[in-house]
Amino acid sequence: MDDDGPLRFPEPDDIVLNHHHRALKERMLVALDALQAGHSRHAAAALAGVSKVTLANWVKLGRAKPLHPLYPWFYHESQCSEGIGESKFADIVIREATEKHNWRAAMFLLQKRYKWSERPEMDNDVQLEQQRAQLKKTKAETVYVEVRTKKIEEDGDEVVLERLRDILEEVRAEVKSDGDAEKVN
Repeated sequence: MDDDGPLRFPEPDDIVLNHHHRALKERMLVALDALQAGHSRHAAAALAGVSKVTLANWVKLGRAKPLHPLYPWFYHESQCSEGIGESKFADIVIREATEKHNWRAAMFLLQKRYKWSERPEMDNDVQLEQQRAQLKKTKAETVYVEVRTKKIEEDGDEVVLERLRDILEEVRAEVKSDGDAEKVN
């Protein structure tokens, strides 16, 4: 047996088809060409001039009516055509990932083909530690603010105002040394 490509289901000969079946076959061929080019079933149906429900019915009837002159052929050919269309895009992504060392293309392959998540499981421990550290930092900052607030309340308004005046004077002196004394009031 030759391994020249996917096993193809024989195309029904127009001589054995009635007028209605020949017209149906023409629409099916358009849909198959679109699927082989990589289009979705929805797009393939639109290009063939039928609804996506009709195209889905052709596939279902291909499994349900094995003796029909067209539907089994269309079912098998649609599977093959979708595989060829998918492989075209897969080849592009694989080439981008391997030849151009594009990490996004490589990650796409890992996610789709090998079911990787956006953050692999081994990153979960790192993410958990990062969250714990952030929580400790937030707690420490909260304690600091509470202590500072208590100190300000204990010192009273006059001491706080005096500290603010000292800070303002330091800023004015710094700005004055830069030559922009008019900007600070």
